[in-house]
Amino acid sequence: MNCPSPTTPDFSQPSGVVQVGSLEGLIPGLVHGFSGALPQSAQSPFGPLVSGWLIELFGPDVPPLMVLDQIHSSRVMVWRPEPHHKTGPLDGPLPKADGVLVLAGERGLAAIRTADCVPVLAADPQTGGVAALHAGWRGVAMSILPNLLAQWAGQGSRLDQVRLVLGPSIRQCCFEVQPDCLALFAPPWLEGTVEIRRNSAGQISTFLDLTQILIRQAGAFGVDADRIELVPFCTRCHMDPDGSHPFASYRRAVQSGEKSTDFNASFIGITR
Repeated sequence: MNCPSPTTPDFSQPSGVVQVGSLEGLIPGLVHGFSGALPQSAQSPFGPLVSGWLIELFGPDVPPLMVLDQIHSSRVMVWRPEPHHKTGPLDGPLPKADGVLVLAGERGLAAIRTADCVPVLAADPQTGGVAALHAGWRGVAMSILPNLLAQWAGQGSRLDQVRLVLGPSIRQCCFEVQPDCLALFAPPWLEGTVEIRRNSAGQISTFLDLTQILIRQAGAFGVDADRIELVPFCTRCHMDPDGSHPFASYRRAVQSGEKSTDFNASFIGITR
């Protein structure tokens, strides 16, 4: 099966950002974007690498930066930069979470890494809050997106005004799963998101569409599908015209026998 779109990502912006425009102007000063593959190593771990990438994008006066120690959970932390923290990355250990909610009125950028999982960028024009989620299958099964939306609802937000962007991720064309994965999802979320395939030898494989589960979960909280942008690239199989893979993919690396630690970065925040 081919990847969802034959189009090519637009990496014409600085530092290889895939530009998406659905959230621009929704909140004053809001910026967001997705990267292609960024190389990670022991000498250049995720936190400093992404901080350097964002400093390259926004200059030395970059807003405070929040990067997470992602643990495949449903935890969404609330972030309010300290008054003394004016620019650049936070000091100390990275917080253990898979989502970060930047409170309204706060100048700051939140970044996450993915290598097949779904990066979710969200904005609430009513409260002025923005959020970034690392939505792997475990986090989706544990309701990381409903956790965020419930927090906004608790702040008095009208969730029918919330906007979401689901970035490049492994799509149903390539996301083969086992029964133990499916068993973690509430059955209503799986309806219409599972595809069974049989190969020429009669072997059966199961493929899951995480993005459609997220869209369904958002709909249960009043976020209509027309307020959700789906960036149409599969990290596992999308290829540029020259035959290269622009996105990092853990699944592709494992299947090809590589030990790649590359990742894709996503960011959202308020710059002024």
